[in-house]
Amino acid sequence: MGRRHRRARARPGGVRRARGADLRGVSGRSVGRHRGGRTRRGGRRERGPESPRPPPVGHETLATWPQRRSIGGRAMKFFTGAVGGLLDAWDEIRVHKTRLILSLLGVLLAVCALTTVTGIGRLTESGIDMLNNQMSGPDMSYQISASGGDATETAERFESAMTEISERYEITYVSRSLSGQVQVQYPDGVAPVAVTAVDHSYGDMRSVPVTEGSWFATDDADRLAPAVVISNSMWEGLGSPDLATHPTLEILAPTRTTAVVVGVYSAPEFGFSTSDQLYMLYDSYDRISTTETDGSEVAAASAMGGAGSQMSYVVWLPPAIGEDLGWRIKTDLQSSLGPSVAVEATRTDAGAYGGGAQGLTTMIAIVSSIVLVIGVVGYINLAILSVDNRVREIGIRRSFGATGGRVFVAVLLESVVGTLIAGMCGIALAALILSNTAVQQAVSLGAFPDGAPFPTDAAWMGLIISLVVGVISGIIPAFIATRIKVIDALRL
Repeated sequence: MGRRHRRARARPGGVRRARGADLRGVSGRSVGRHRGGRTRRGGRRERGPESPRPPPVGHETLATWPQRRSIGGRAMKFFTGAVGGLLDAWDEIRVHKTRLILSLLGVLLAVCALTTVTGIGRLTESGIDMLNNQMSGPDMSYQISASGGDATETAERFESAMTEISERYEITYVSRSLSGQVQVQYPDGVAPVAVTAVDHSYGDMRSVPVTEGSWFATDDADRLAPAVVISNSMWEGLGSPDLATHPTLEILAPTRTTAVVVGVYSAPEFGFSTSDQLYMLYDSYDRISTTETDGSEVAAASAMGGAGSQMSYVVWLPPAIGEDLGWRIKTDLQSSLGPSVAVEATRTDAGAYGGGAQGLTTMIAIVSSIVLVIGVVGYINLAILSVDNRVREIGIRRSFGATGGRVFVAVLLESVVGTLIAGMCGIALAALILSNTAVQQAVSLGAFPDGAPFPTDAAWMGLIISLVVGVISGIIPAFIATRIKVIDALRL
C-alpha cells in the first residue's frame, strides 16, 4: 500500500476523501483530492463542475447572456433571410422576366381597371355633391318663407324677425333670396335674364364656382352702380370682356341702370337650364326694383320680388343641431308674426330626401371587387403553373442546402415584388386616364370647370390591393414549393 493510502487511512475522514477522489487507476498518481472544488490529476488542476465561472462585475449573469445572444441571433437570421429572399426574388424576376411580364399583365390591367373605376366613382360622387351643394345647399340647409296678410307689412316684419332670430341663435350663414328677371342690352339686341338677389354669405353657402373675377365684397352693396356676377354663357354673349377693365352691363328693366360685372361663374349645365343668369346683391336689386306710385315709393322687391316671386331666407345650420334649431326658428317666427301668417321652414339639401351618391358608391365597390377577384384568380393559376415548371430547379437548390423556409420566402417575395411593380404601372396608367380634362368633365358632370384633383385614395387603394394580391397569389405556390421532395424533384 502506498504512502498516500496509508496516510488517508490514518487520518480521520480520510476514507471519505479517498472515495470522493478519482480512482481510475491503482497507482497513487491516479488518485486525486478535492481541494476547494479543484481536482488534482497528474499534476494538473481542472475546474470542477460544481464551481462555475463567476460572472464579471457589472455585466449580465450567465443565465441571461445566452438568451440575449439567441434573440440577437434570431433577429440577424431573420434579417439575412429576408434580404436573401428579396435577392433571390429579384434574380428570378430578372431571369424569367418574359414569363413574369406575361403573367403580371393581367394584374397590371386589373389594378389599372380597379384604380380607374374607383377614381371615376370618386370624381362622379364629388361632382354630384358639388351640384347638389350649388343647387340645394350643403347638409342642413333650410329655406324659410312667410306668406299671408298684407304683403308689404309681412315682408317688413319677416325681415325684422329673422334678423333678431339670427342674432339670438348666432347663425353665421344666412342670406335673403329672391328670384326675378331683368331686361339686358346685348350687342345684338335686348334679352331677358334670370336674376337671383342674394346677400354676401350666399356664395359661401352654395359654393358658387367663380371662374373669372370674384364673388361680391362686403361693401359692394354701397355701390351706386350695382355689382353683378354673371354666368359663363352671358359673359360669352357680351363678347368675353376683360374684367380688369370693369366692364358694364346695361339693364333696361325694371329700372334703367348700369351694372358693373365683378365676376363670372360656371352655371351648372347638367339637367338644368343653360339660359343666361346673373347674381345681384339683394339691397341693390331692391333699389332698382322700387317703383313710384302717386309720389310714394313702393319696394316691390321686398314685398313680392318685383316679378311676383316671394322673398325667402336661405339658412345653413350646424349639422349636429340642425334639426332642432330649424324647428326652433320656425316656432319663434310663427310666434313673432302671428297666426295670420304661414311660416314654412323646409330642408333643401340632398340629404333631406336621401339624395347623394350612396348608391353609386355601392355599385363601384361591387364592380371593383369583381375586377379584383378576376385578377387574383388568373394570377394564382399562372403562379402555380410556374412552380410546377420549376420543380427540378427547386430540387437542385434544396440539394445544395437551401432550406424549406428559404424557398418559401423566395417564391412568396417573387410574387409580392412582381405584383407591386405591376400595380405601380397600373396606377400610373390610371392616373394618365383620370388626368385627362375631357374624362374629368364627363365623369364629374361639369362640376369642376378648372379640372378636378386626382383622387389619391384611389391610388393608395390600388397600391394596397397590389400588395394583397401578391401575398395571396404567392402563399399557395410557396406552400407547393416547400412540399416538393428533393429526390423526386431531381428525378424529373
